[in-house]
Amino acid sequence: MVPVFILGNQIMVSIAVNKVFLMPKSSASVARESYQQHLESLDYLKKILDEEWISKQSQTKPPKLNRKQIDNMSFLRIGTHKHPLVLLIEDAERDLESMLTTNASPTEAILKASKIAESLRILTDNGIARVAEKIESIKNATDDTYQKTIYEIEVGAAYLKKGHKVEFVATQHKAGKRTFDLLVDCAIELECKKKDRASNSGKRNKDYWTTIATRANKLMTYLGLNYMIIIKTLLNLEEEDMEFISKKLDELIRAKKEGSFSYLEKGVSIFLTRTGEKDQDIEATELEFRTSEPLDFTIGPKGELMKRDDGKTYWRNTRFFGFKTSHLRDRAGSVIDSIADASGQFSGTRPAIIYIDLNIFMASDLEKDLQVIIPMIMAILAKTTSIAAVVITNEVLTEDRQKITFIKRILINENAKHRLPESFGIPEDLP
Repeated sequence: MVPVFILGNQIMVSIAVNKVFLMPKSSASVARESYQQHLESLDYLKKILDEEWISKQSQTKPPKLNRKQIDNMSFLRIGTHKHPLVLLIEDAERDLESMLTTNASPTEAILKASKIAESLRILTDNGIARVAEKIESIKNATDDTYQKTIYEIEVGAAYLKKGHKVEFVATQHKAGKRTFDLLVDCAIELECKKKDRASNSGKRNKDYWTTIATRANKLMTYLGLNYMIIIKTLLNLEEEDMEFISKKLDELIRAKKEGSFSYLEKGVSIFLTRTGEKDQDIEATELEFRTSEPLDFTIGPKGELMKRDDGKTYWRNTRFFGFKTSHLRDRAGSVIDSIADASGQFSGTRPAIIYIDLNIFMASDLEKDLQVIIPMIMAILAKTTSIAAVVITNEVLTEDRQKITFIKRILINENAKHRLPESFGIPEDLP
């Protein structure tokens, strides 16, 4: 894995490389057009959610922190007191402002917010019933349940865009009855499942990674140094691994080291690249970062962006943390449980499709996960007649960073009692 940090036309590489990936930058005209489109989408999203509600959420005060907590968390965005969709909108608005001044490509926050807006626009423009209920469900949901509702909206919009008739099915919780999510063409039942953003081991890793980054960031602030830091481990982290990595980072940063450092007995590799001294101005129109393989978790790049009277753009105090763990493998069981759970929500009188979004942020492990999950699903389908198909999706960012799309695997059950009509086409992508 090769870390590459790009500052405008400057490339700073911490170790020898055979291949360097450069992210394409938007031209000024393309950037302005893209900016306007995303601005309109963001305005629409805020309007349909209710700007007054967004404003109240934005003014929600975070929990009080003592001085030690504030110092430890200075580099990490503490926003769990706000609704996750409001946080996304705030990120997108901030990034849009930067996009306008630097001609940068749209960020993931901008693309996600625009995608949600497009799906809601498709549904509302076609007068689909219960969309307002779905919007209220989003606003009253927790982080996990809100993502599932967004997924239902995206799936529904995809079918509507393809020319199908779509109906959101009324929930019957008070009656104690479980229902499926969508009815397509008055004939096909759909249930949507979105997995947690991380598996149990993935969540634990993320907690440890966040602690490592927080400690290293505090040290960099104290020493007046800035680094890009990549950490790769062979196994899922335990507390002793976190302490070991934190200690080694402390030693390396204090010694102002750069390069690649391996600790084979621990299965740990650390890559360090200096990104300037404290308050050092570096002229650059855009910060880009790529590695030769995707990372599981990143923080940054973060820095101070300034545009001066001469029209030039400068960055200072730029830092980046990236983490990768080779073994993250307890998602398959969760997917199988979702299929078993969804089976009980169908009527049994029509063809039924289960949509499952893996929601994997460990992009490098996606194909490996699919190699494990798909045979397990096919084995289940061979023993059931109630499910006509399973559609597996996962959100990905295109190489040019201009769009969020979905990879898709369609698994047809040849044993289904009610099979999909031959003319029925499953949408190639979600809006």
